[in-house]
Amino acid sequence: MKDKDIRAVVKNYICGMLDSPLNSLGEKNHTPIYENVLLGAASGADSLFESFSAPDACGAQHCTPLALFRRAMPKTSCRAQDLSVICWVLPQSAETRRENRAQSELPAPRWGLAKLRGEKFYIKMGRALEQRLNSGGIPAFFPMGHPEIVKRFSDDRLFLSSFWSERHACFAAGLGTFGLCDGLITPAGKAHRCGSIIVKARVTPTPRTYLGLHDYCPYFTNKSCGTCAKRCPVEAISESGHNKEKCHTFLHGEAAALFHANGFDVSACGLCQTGVPCEDRIPGGAFCSVVRDFI
Repeated sequence: MKDKDIRAVVKNYICGMLDSPLNSLGEKNHTPIYENVLLGAASGADSLFESFSAPDACGAQHCTPLALFRRAMPKTSCRAQDLSVICWVLPQSAETRRENRAQSELPAPRWGLAKLRGEKFYIKMGRALEQRLNSGGIPAFFPMGHPEIVKRFSDDRLFLSSFWSERHACFAAGLGTFGLCDGLITPAGKAHRCGSIIVKARVTPTPRTYLGLHDYCPYFTNKSCGTCAKRCPVEAISESGHNKEKCHTFLHGEAAALFHANGFDVSACGLCQTGVPCEDRIPGGAFCSVVRDFI
C-alpha cells in the first residue's frame, strides 16, 4: 500500500470513528467527546526515539519503535527504517474545555466524564485501526491497546513511567512540543488525548517546525507565562517542572472523590490544560485551522 493510501486509510478510519455513536459522553448524551483530529508521522529510524531512553527523558526502559514492534510481532522481520509511527491528537470539545476553564479548585464533572468515556473510545478506536491495517496487509501495533506488552512501572526520578510515551511519539511526529506542566502543546492546544500506532510501512514523516522540546511554551522561551502553575490547586507545577507524585495524589484523592460523588469513577483534572494560553492553540498563534487531516 502506498504512502498516500495508508494516510487515507488512517484519516478516514479515525474520522469515521469520530462521527460514530462511540464518540459521545453517554448513551443519553450524544455530545461528541472529540470533534477534531490532527495527524502526523515519524520514521521508525528517527534518532529522536533513541534519545527518549536517556535518564533525563523517559528513562532507560523506554522502547524504540523497533524494539516495541519486535516484542509485539516477533515473527515479522523488519528494520527500524521499515517502520513508521503514525500519531494523532484528539482535542477536547469546546464545551468541555469551557466548563473546566471556569473551575479553580476541582475539575468540572464533565471533564472527568470526557476522560472516562474518551479513554474507552480511544482504546476501541486504536484497536479497530490496528485490526483494519493488519487485515489490509499492513502489520500494525497499537501500543496502548496491549498493556501486557507496554507496561507501566515506578521510577525513582519520574515517579511513574512506561515502555512507550505517546506524547514523545507525537513530538517526534511533528505534532507539538512540551509545556511547563509536561503537557504537549499542539496546533490545537494542550487539552487533548494523544495516541500512536506503529506500522510496518514507510509513511512520509511530518516536518517538525521546531527544534527543542519546549519551543511552543512561552515560559521556556522568555519566562512570560507560567499560568499552568497558577492553575494547579496543589502546586504540583513550578519552575522545576511537574511533580508527578503531588499530581497523582490529587488525581486519586480529591478529584476522584468529586467524580465518585457524581456517579462515576475516574482520575482526572485538566485544570492546567484549560484557562491557559495554550488551551486550544500554540500561544500567540491562531486557533487551529487544520481539521481532521495530517498537518
